Formats: sequence, structure tokens, C-alpha cells
Amino acid sequence: MTLEQVSYSCAPLQYPPELYLSVRGSKLRLLLEFGKYYSEDDLAVFSSEAEKGGYSTVLVHLPGIEKEAEFTPSKIRDILLSSSGDKKWVRSALADHMSSLMLEKAVTPEEWERGFLCEAHIGRYKGKYSARYVDCAHCRFNLAQPPNCLCTAKSGVQSLADLKADRDELSARMDQIRSDNEAYIERRELAERSFSQRNRVVAANTLRPDSNQVGTTVSQAALEDEAKRIAAAFDPDSSEQTLDRFGRRWLKCVECGQIKEASDMSDYGGRVMGPNRGICRECSRNGNKLT
Repeated sequence: MTLEQVSYSCAPLQYPPELYLSVRGSKLRLLLEFGKYYSEDDLAVFSSEAEKGGYSTVLVHLPGIEKEAEFTPSKIRDILLSSSGDKKWVRSALADHMSSLMLEKAVTPEEWERGFLCEAHIGRYKGKYSARYVDCAHCRFNLAQPPNCLCTAKSGVQSLADLKADRDELSARMDQIRSDNEAYIERRELAERSFSQRNRVVAANTLRPDSNQVGTTVSQAALEDEAKRIAAAFDPDSSEQTLDRFGRRWLKCVECGQIKEASDMSDYGGRVMGPNRGICRECSRNGNKLT
């Protein structure tokens, strides 16, 4: 692209100077950072100014001026022309515009129990396809910050590229997504019924005393040893629930990484996190709960 105009101004003691480029009628500000100078608060101010002024801003990281070996015309040219991590968007007017187009495709779904009714059918509760707050927080169709939901599943839009896609194509893709999720729900509910039956059998055979062990109970040491065994062999990516020989279900907290009983979890399972992950009550109390 050809630069149409370059303007530069710097009043006495002003920092940073104002350096603007004009390309195809759009205005772009360059922030030149020598060394690690700007804080996140500074960048937030620059972003706000750009939004009010209707222009974009790019931060270009340059070596500190005192580093004479690096601060050469050729080095500066390499940095300015590269596509490396030396540059980043502080605000992109184009990205904001595209985000607004995405938001036009989003709707706030009806709340249901501890979540929302779900157009993508990622879960089912009390006979209705729904998603919990924590599921929406990780969902690719949700444009809002948790625990809110602005869902694009009804339109089938998942990315900026989808804004130009054929409507019938998007509809067909959503039908396939729903079908896959519904099949997953059926398999999961069947597995849960099987696990529930197995739990009853395990409990009957393990926790109840038999005729030769009248009055016998499971010791705390046995429970702790079983917990250690589960932790050592725990596979959070398993497609089946993790149950120990005493029928207790175990999950890994996605926040602290600890493996805990289901009774110690605030939220767990679901289509997004799977059968062996959740958020424990301690992390929930510490403010990490997504719901």
C-alpha cells in the first residue's frame, strides 16, 4: 500500500510524539516504544484516544536508545518491515468494525436453570437443550464475557470469515454440529446410567460387610490410599468418568490443577470440560468461578 500522508508533531516536553500515517483514507498512529516503557494502563489510554479519534494505533517496540550496537538505521528498518512480535495493535478500527458485524449476528439466549438454552445443543437438562454458564464461557459461539452470553449459534457464524459465507452452508454446518452434539449427549447419558448401576454394585460389594466380616467398615487409610492411586493414574482426557473402587467420582480442577472428589467441585463435566474436569469449590470461593 502507498502512504498518502505522514504527519509528525512534538511539542516541548511532549511524550510520546504524534506520528500519523494515512493509507486509503484511513488514519493510523504509530507509537514508537524505546525499551519497555509503556504500561498496560498507558496502552489503555492510547486505545481510548484512538477510539474517540476514529483511527487505529500500532505499537512498535524498538531497542533502548542507550543500546548503541542495536540502534542503527538497518536495525530500525528491519523492525519496521518485519511481521514479528516487535509490533502489536493497540486498537484496530477494522477489527472493531468486524466485531460489530459479528455482534449483529449474536443474540442473548433465554436463561435456563444455571445457564442458557443452547442453539448448538451442547448439553441437555430437564428435557431441554441447554448449556451451563461455565460451558458458555468456553464456547466459540459466545462473544460476551462470562457469565453473560451473546450467542452466534443461531446464525451459524463462528468467525469473521463466516460473515461472507453462504447462509445455506452455515445452516447445514449448524445442523451437523447439533447432530454431533445430540449423539454425544445420548452416549454420555447412556454411560452415566451404566456408571450409576456400576456404582450401586461396587457400593454393595465393597462398603457393606459380608457374612465373614460382620461390622467391618472402610478405614480412612484405605480411602486415602485409593485417593493416591487415583491421583497417580488420573487421565483428565479420558472419555469416561473416573471412579475409584469405592464408587467416588474424581475430577481435575481447571484452575488449580488439583484432583478432587466430585463433592469438592463447584462445577464439573459438560460438553466443553468433559467428564473429568471442573472447578473446585475453593477456586470458586477465591473468585475463579466462571459462573
